Amino acid sequence: MSRAEANAAPLQGGDRMGVRGFGRGGAPDHASGKITGRSCTEYSEERKGMRLPSALNGYPLKAEIVPRPLCATQSELRSLRTAQNPTLGMHVSRPRRTRTRRRVRGVWVTHNALLVDDVHLSVFSCLFEADLVFCVTSMHKIFQLSSMASIPRPGKDFVLAALRGNDRDMEALLTRIMSKRIARSQLPKLFCVFYAVLDPAPIAGLLESDLTARNDVKPLLRRILFAFEGLDMVVSKRVWADGTGAELPTDALEEFFPRMLSWMEAWDTLAEALYASDRMHRVTGHQIQLHAVRFLCRNAAARDVIFSAANTRIYWILGRSWALIPRTPMSPITLGDTIHLICWLWDQDYLLFQDGINHRYKILELLQGIGGDWETLGRLCNFNMRFYFPTPASPVGSEVITVMRTVMWAIRAATARERTFYETLRRGKMGTAMVYALRSLIADGQVGANFTSTWACLKTIGSCLVAPLDGAFFVETVKAGLVRAVCQCASYVEPTEHEAVAAISHMFFMGLASYFSNYRLLKTLRDTPFDQDMHFARELTFRHQPMLDAFRHFAAFTFSRMLLAREFERGGLSSLKGCDNPTCLKIMPSANFKCCGGCRKMLYCSAECQKAAWRSGHKQYCASRLKNAQQIPLSRKEKSFLRALANHEWLQSRQRNAVTLLQLCLQRQRPEDSADAFTIFDNAPDNGVSAVEVLPYALAPAEFKAEAHAEDLLRAKQSRGRLQLHYVVVRRVDGAAGVDDPESRVVLPLPLHCQTADVSQEVGRIAAELIPCADWHAIDLGPYIERLKVLVESDDSNFGLH
Repeated sequence: MSRAEANAAPLQGGDRMGVRGFGRGGAPDHASGKITGRSCTEYSEERKGMRLPSALNGYPLKAEIVPRPLCATQSELRSLRTAQNPTLGMHVSRPRRTRTRRRVRGVWVTHNALLVDDVHLSVFSCLFEADLVFCVTSMHKIFQLSSMASIPRPGKDFVLAALRGNDRDMEALLTRIMSKRIARSQLPKLFCVFYAVLDPAPIAGLLESDLTARNDVKPLLRRILFAFEGLDMVVSKRVWADGTGAELPTDALEEFFPRMLSWMEAWDTLAEALYASDRMHRVTGHQIQLHAVRFLCRNAAARDVIFSAANTRIYWILGRSWALIPRTPMSPITLGDTIHLICWLWDQDYLLFQDGINHRYKILELLQGIGGDWETLGRLCNFNMRFYFPTPASPVGSEVITVMRTVMWAIRAATARERTFYETLRRGKMGTAMVYALRSLIADGQVGANFTSTWACLKTIGSCLVAPLDGAFFVETVKAGLVRAVCQCASYVEPTEHEAVAAISHMFFMGLASYFSNYRLLKTLRDTPFDQDMHFARELTFRHQPMLDAFRHFAAFTFSRMLLAREFERGGLSSLKGCDNPTCLKIMPSANFKCCGGCRKMLYCSAECQKAAWRSGHKQYCASRLKNAQQIPLSRKEKSFLRALANHEWLQSRQRNAVTLLQLCLQRQRPEDSADAFTIFDNAPDNGVSAVEVLPYALAPAEFKAEAHAEDLLRAKQSRGRLQLHYVVVRRVDGAAGVDDPESRVVLPLPLHCQTADVSQEVGRIAAELIPCADWHAIDLGPYIERLKVLVESDDSNFGLH
């Protein structure tokens, strides 16, 4: 089955009970060893007329159909068995007793045991209600895979007893394995025992049977656990630690492992019904089963089989076990071992699982096991991280790193649109736990090219910061010491670690700096260790110059934003405003203006200016201006701060903007007038500074030409250069969207009221003196830039006001 087929395959009959591949509508197909889509009733009708094979693997086979005795007693059954064949150890299954003790019609199927190298192996059959399940073909597969002939006595007796399903004999077999009373070299031969015990054929009948008959089901569940425990003893080093290692035949694992998964699913479904209140019993059962799977993973070829697209139900098992842990009281040691066992198995597939898009079907199987929703997965991830990283100096070992990585794989597999998952992580303080994990790794010295888990942890935190942008999560990570940890990682980077350079640069200028344009967050940062962490980072010794440059850019950028926020809070920034009549633009305190009675947004110095603006175009846009303003998800205080921020950035870059405007006018496709241009002030920092771009109106992006901004474009053109139109692009930090999502961009038009149009007029005169050409880059603009300096370096505080 291909990966896509496995992902798109419909769930089969047993999925209503949480089990895939058996249950109602899931009768066994012994030719293929799988469960078919036929009902068990149809299966029974088909089997009534079926004849047993005359030979099995070259050995003669006799079969007799003996009428089933009605309500036979145990003594009668023993007499019947002895009378039929007293020497071959014939086994007759015990009839299942119903609650009403009514007679059940049917037949007993018995046949002679097979004689293979003097080993008597009883072939038994299981009967549930009227569904007759034959195991002959399954036993045929056993002999194809392995022979029991070389198992010495007395191991044969216990193997045969285990196949007969006796709990005591199964325990005795495990005891002999534990006490090493079976030859070490013969242990792989026991594979056929567990292959037979884990026969999936009885599952359909078992799930169809009445689960209220607990006394009939519980022994079978114990027998399943005995089989898994015996398998674990064979393949693990828990008994034989001599280094030789006992492994199951890898070529047989492709058929054997699906059987294991089927029984693990059946055991979980039945145990949930029988031991609903005894969660510890279920957790222990999962531990036994998963421990056996863990030691099967030691072989690389076996690992490929276990995590193939055909066996993704292993993630369902992991999810079922994981979901039980937070609700089950247990000691810290047991809790840590259980979490690590689950995460260790998951981590074996990390090379493929971390590719979240192509292997999304695996995370969906895991989701189905834990309950089917991303919120539960988020709670479990929080539970793991809080348990292993309670402090920034938590002990770090291989098992701890394994647990941390599985949380990172879950976060990477979840897309940015899984809002419920990320919201759950934030509510559960995942940011604090992840930062504590990063700081613990740094404190343990696990920083450098060989410590991929540390860089993966850093990348995961960065992903959580930008997808989506959430101010509360950002403040939480800063309080936990994220800035200090990132700067420490940057100081350890070597020149050859290009991937680390990219990861830390992304963290500086996308993960962290994106939040430094929100006035509310800048005020909140004063109550965090941000300033202390930045002072600490300035004392670090950086090994790679680009990392030092990146830190300096980040430090300068954040310092200027924090300083501007303090100045804005004190009221030190200018409160002057310009008249919104594009032909007036009179500058005076904003309190002296009167606003438009319709939109309540436009300010005018006089009634004459209001009438002039109304006739020049405001009449067309007045009704929609208020509606458009209400759709901008920013408070009045935040908009005022952005105006002050844009004014500050523009004043700092006046000369650069003037040169850009001059270069624009020297191009062949230049605007007709030097005033026919506007500025985009992108507040997302790029290499430590905010991006400022001067464009002609004709080349404006579509989002700036939208109807909501049409009046601003018109007013800027009518002002003949005295009104420069700036667009401030900021990102939302309310957790609604990620940094790369178009929904996260907020476009805020901020007209810049200039007291004079001297700059644009001077640029126009210079452009008239020069001939626009394709190679204008070769022109020496030095003398012309000097002519602009007198204007752009003016100390007049009213030179530009938003």
